[in-house]
Amino acid sequence: MKTSTPVAVEETEKLLTDKLESHIESEISNNISRGHNNASDIGFECDTYQVLCRLKGELKPKISPSLKKLFRVGIEWERPNIRWLQDADLTVRDTADRRFEWKKYNIVGYMEADIKPRAFSSYLPLEHKTCSANSFRAIKKYKEQRISLTKADQLWLRKYPGQLMTYMLFKGIDFGVWFFFEKQSGQYLFWILPLDYDYADSLIRRAERCEENVKTGTIPKPAYCEMCAQCPFALTYCFPDRDFGPGFELLDDESLEQKIKRMKELEGTEVKEFNSLKKLLIGNGDKPGLLYQKNAVVGNYIIESKEVEKKAFSVEASSYFRTSIKELKPSEDT
Repeated sequence: MKTSTPVAVEETEKLLTDKLESHIESEISNNISRGHNNASDIGFECDTYQVLCRLKGELKPKISPSLKKLFRVGIEWERPNIRWLQDADLTVRDTADRRFEWKKYNIVGYMEADIKPRAFSSYLPLEHKTCSANSFRAIKKYKEQRISLTKADQLWLRKYPGQLMTYMLFKGIDFGVWFFFEKQSGQYLFWILPLDYDYADSLIRRAERCEENVKTGTIPKPAYCEMCAQCPFALTYCFPDRDFGPGFELLDDESLEQKIKRMKELEGTEVKEFNSLKKLLIGNGDKPGLLYQKNAVVGNYIIESKEVEKKAFSVEASSYFRTSIKELKPSEDT
């Protein structure tokens, strides 16, 4: 048997990686306008966003390969975990027709399953959510402190109640169930959510307004708020010239967000940790950092990289990228 050289092995590994990366990218489709309101993001508190999804969907940037991988993990855990609950003799039904459609308000979603705990006389809608270790800890803390996820600091968590409550309202059931699964450690959390009629009614009113706006082709005037940090239309439609210019990538990377947050906390100091984080994220000299040439939103931070030209003096003219990191907060004049 012929033994491969280290170089041949590395080249083969790269070919394998490139092949799979190419496959991942091929599965990322262009966004298009949708013909319905999505249950999964009807909780996004912006009428402009809801209408743009219906009329200007092509302005949503493609998701990144890293985000595609993250979504895949959530999908891959869904069916095995539902079977796991069934194997534990919990009364869980894997819904045969997962598509949910509320024609009156043109709301569409996908219900993974429903569950019938012993204390309840009917099946409750069950939403399976995979999450990172950081998100899991935050969710657990909110539950223990009896704080609604509609008040969560993490903007992506605020949409979760809207989806589940839409299902509850449609079914005429006063409770729904979340099953949160932390994909690193395998820890899990059940959270039974009571129906908040006022909040649920606000979701229906939002869907109605969206339908009326779509019929007339009206896009509500954007109003800048903290939700814009997680909105794919922020820079492609609503605020294309707002300080950070066009073109950005949404990065769902909590580890990266924590590094940025820590660096910003230490900004203005000369401690070793700050310099180390700055070198890792922004770079040092000719060595680029993780955010090199990035225009992206990471959590509540906007990263902007601008190419700067160096004029020719005693050395040849050249260019480099200057990276800035800003925390997205609503301004007082909007």
